[in-house]
Amino acid sequence: MESVKMKLMMVLVVTTLVCAWCYGCWMIIGFAMDGQGLNTVSVLFSLLGIFLMTAAAVPFIFVLQPVLFVLAGLGELLYQLTLWVIRLIRRRTHA
Repeated sequence: MESVKMKLMMVLVVTTLVCAWCYGCWMIIGFAMDGQGLNTVSVLFSLLGIFLMTAAAVPFIFVLQPVLFVLAGLGELLYQLTLWVIRLIRRRTHA
C-alpha cells in the first residue's frame, strides 16, 4: 500500500511540474502572440512564475497548493502593473 501511495505521489509531482513548465512556456508564447513581443519583463516574470511553481510544487504539493494560486495571481498582477507603468512612462515621454 505504501508503494502505491509513493507512486501516486510521484506521478502527481511530475504532472504538476510538467504543467508548471507548460504554463510558463505558454505564457511566454502568449506574450509574443499578443503583439507585446518578448521583452525582458515578460520573459523574466514568466520564468519567475515557472521557478516559483516548481519550487513550491515539489516538497509541499498538498500544503502549498492554495499558495501557488495566490503566487500565480500576484505574479500576473505584478506583470500587468509593470506593463501599465511602462505604458504610462512611454505616454509621458512621447507626449
